[in-house]
Amino acid sequence: MKKRQLIILSSLFIIVVLIIAALSSGGQNGAKTEEHKKKEIKYVKTRSAHITNHPLMVKANGRVGSSRNVVLIAEAQGKLLPGDVHLKAGTSFKQGQLLCRIDDTEASLKMQARKSGYLTMLATAIPDLKIDYPESFKLWEAFFEGIDVTKDLPELPEIKSVKEKTYLASRNILGEYYSIKADEEMIGKFHIYAPFDGNLVDVFTEFGTVVNPGSQIARIIQTGNLEVEVPLQVEIAGYLNVGDEVSISTQGKAIKYKGRIIRMGRYVNPNTQSIDVFVSIDATAADKMYDGMYVELEVMADTLKNVVKIPRKGMIGKDEIYLVDDTLLIRKQIEVRAKDELNAYISGVENGDHIVVEALSNPVDSMVVHKLDADE
Repeated sequence: MKKRQLIILSSLFIIVVLIIAALSSGGQNGAKTEEHKKKEIKYVKTRSAHITNHPLMVKANGRVGSSRNVVLIAEAQGKLLPGDVHLKAGTSFKQGQLLCRIDDTEASLKMQARKSGYLTMLATAIPDLKIDYPESFKLWEAFFEGIDVTKDLPELPEIKSVKEKTYLASRNILGEYYSIKADEEMIGKFHIYAPFDGNLVDVFTEFGTVVNPGSQIARIIQTGNLEVEVPLQVEIAGYLNVGDEVSISTQGKAIKYKGRIIRMGRYVNPNTQSIDVFVSIDATAADKMYDGMYVELEVMADTLKNVVKIPRKGMIGKDEIYLVDDTLLIRKQIEVRAKDELNAYISGVENGDHIVVEALSNPVDSMVVHKLDADE
């Protein structure tokens, strides 16, 4: 009997302990649930929309280049010979200096032979001119005496009648004259002169090499006349104009120079999907900048009207943002009017709308959030 009572009392004790443990565990779980709920409340940084006009400061990077970049190409055949400058990369030259020449010995001798033949042609025609066209004889005699086979032909005398022209044409005096003048132009192509003050950038052919028409000899650039090519987003380029003043500085330096927009592409560069804008560099800075150097540019563009400025990190994709309506997160499509380095200028929202200005982690449309005001 006593043994049975002991078993019953032991069982009751175990049941009471389990009930107490269960109640204690339930209270703790309830507290954890409440604490978890508090942790799930999401706070987001917002900014109240204020529609206004904003001046747009465009900042960009570009590469300095010469406004004239020329490849020297041979137009005659022969051995390449030195000129007045050392044909090596980095060599400077002045406008009009002989950069190099092509051996023209053979061509010059052929030219002298043709002029000698032309003298013979004139010698047989002058006696007839003296008899038939006495008013023109003195002119043609002076023309004959003025011909030097080592120099360019002088100008043709004035032809005073149709009969005189017919006579000269029948003797091929006019045709041979212009044929020789064409060869004189060709002789000039054996000498290559500098078209401007500049610098040799690349040399493709060494002295002593036989070149043919079309052979590349060297690449030269004009110094002192530089410009900057700047790729800009299409929406930004639309707020710039030819003639706008630009501030230019070498990267990492406080010294700034002046420039001006001189050309704007009316096409989109397929490689960068941007519009190329070209900026001239003030002459005072030309000796401090070099072809190939990267620089920073700033230009005050047109004013953006009726827009709201928000941080770019608040954008979702290309044209969406989040608003907070009371405590609900709402996704909204907007129009992006322009972007700069840090901000986007948008329209499509109302004054007073609460715009989320930070990137959110795993946001869900219509989720409950609490606003934190973010100062500009």
